[in-house]
Amino acid sequence: MFNAHAGGRPVGAFYCAVCDVHCGDAHAAERHRASLRHKKNSGEFEAERRAYKDDASVTAEDVMALVERKRLELGVIPWSQLRFNDEETKKEEEEEEKKEEAVKA
Repeated sequence: MFNAHAGGRPVGAFYCAVCDVHCGDAHAAERHRASLRHKKNSGEFEAERRAYKDDASVTAEDVMALVERKRLELGVIPWSQLRFNDEETKKEEEEEEKKEEAVKA
């Protein structure tokens, strides 16, 4: 979309044919490219809008599907599966005591 333009403009100037805008340097060209005006003129704005659902159309099922997907990605154990096992804790304590006794002996 942007072309470095030398005809009638200083070298290094940029021109946006979509918006018919001349930019003096690369920073100005990047600011223009990120602007709402350029996005609307180039169709990027509509493409971005279509990529996401409106907040009003998001359902509880959508949210729960996202939560479940993230849980699987991160390897998080659900609360319903977390259990405190007193027997395992006792076994671990006994093993630690045996190790301490072996070190003392």
